[in-house]
Amino acid sequence: MDRSAVNPYELKYLEQSKRNQRSSKIGRAFQENVKIDFEEILSQEVLMEYKQAIGNPAKMHSFDLVSEDNHVFIECKYRSWGTNITLSSGTRKAINEDVLHLKLLGKNKRKII
Repeated sequence: MDRSAVNPYELKYLEQSKRNQRSSKIGRAFQENVKIDFEEILSQEVLMEYKQAIGNPAKMHSFDLVSEDNHVFIECKYRSWGTNITLSSGTRKAINEDVLHLKLLGKNKRKII
């Protein structure tokens, strides 16, 4: 791609889009590895992208991983740690939302992030 022919804002968007695609692939691979590990730990199948009604009034939410017996709920967050160990506000917001969704499941469920 000839960078001189591209608007700088478009170039920034394209570069961000490539990073997001790469991050999505890494995150999905991480989720699949967590699934395999927890199937071994729990000695049962773990379902991906499991929809569960939460809250009052109830709304459907898709959890990353859920044990077959519907007792263990897992939200996956992949983070590579480098020299900068701070979390962006977007990352903190996503984690806070996951915590809220897990809390809405009630006390009788095991919750893991």
